[in-house]
Amino acid sequence: MKILVILSDTLRRRYNFPKDLLSRWTRILKNTIIRDICIALTWAIFAGLPLFTLHMLVVDYEHYLHGMSFQFSFAMSLKNMIPYHPMSIGLWLSAVFLTAFSLQREFRRQKEILAMKGLLRRSQIEAEIDELTGVLNRRAFERQLRAGMEYAKLENQPLTIAMVDVDRFKSLNDKYGHVTGDKALQSVANHLTRFVRTGDIVARYGGDEFVVILPGLCREGASAMVDRLKASVLPFQLEISIGVATYPADGRSTAEIIELADKRMYQDKGEHHAGCKETKSDVELEIPAPPNLKKAIRKQHE
Repeated sequence: MKILVILSDTLRRRYNFPKDLLSRWTRILKNTIIRDICIALTWAIFAGLPLFTLHMLVVDYEHYLHGMSFQFSFAMSLKNMIPYHPMSIGLWLSAVFLTAFSLQREFRRQKEILAMKGLLRRSQIEAEIDELTGVLNRRAFERQLRAGMEYAKLENQPLTIAMVDVDRFKSLNDKYGHVTGDKALQSVANHLTRFVRTGDIVARYGGDEFVVILPGLCREGASAMVDRLKASVLPFQLEISIGVATYPADGRSTAEIIELADKRMYQDKGEHHAGCKETKSDVELEIPAPPNLKKAIRKQHE
């Protein structure tokens, strides 16, 4: 299409072609059927005609070898080809044209199908990915959890989920702004993704809450994983509260294990806040700005 626009502009400037005439021809050539016809005609002329010429030369030479003609001349064969074989030329070029046109239409159709599949796949991925953090969203998590539960029931294996909440996130958001809060959520999501196993699934459940699906992990293994996760150094020196629930020990449906994991997460959050209040008894809880967070804020304002 860019070539057509450049060509039309060149013709209009150099040869004073009427602009409306050139735009009309450009619109005609943008039609896919017209373009495919032009491509098929090009194949018929530049591929079909030379092949027909070669075919007739071979036929004339075979006639000469078998005594059906007294002499063979390359120039004479070319000279007599069009006057003596107009119908053969027409049929040959028509066959090449129809073949090229059919192939071009099929290639175009397949290209459009692949483009539509790509758009559909991209839209499906975008519908399942949380835009801010890049992990799965809640809808995708629920679908993955249902599929994981069905597989766990079929294979008689445990399945654990871990609800993760970022402690004091609202205070951080209010004190340092939403941009910093968004960066903190992104950092937590990246940390969880790197921390879990390859087959585990990390999703954003909503707000500052994340959830991790841990297929095949029993209650003891989940407790060990929670201890390691809490002991790890989170970005921005953030702290998290975690609640876990395991199928089938803690429930036999997705609703039951989600509800129990959420309840245990809030229990852990309450215990964590109680411990913080003991250390900071009579003052309101404040969030110290860690060094790397201060750097991020300074870059933000620069």
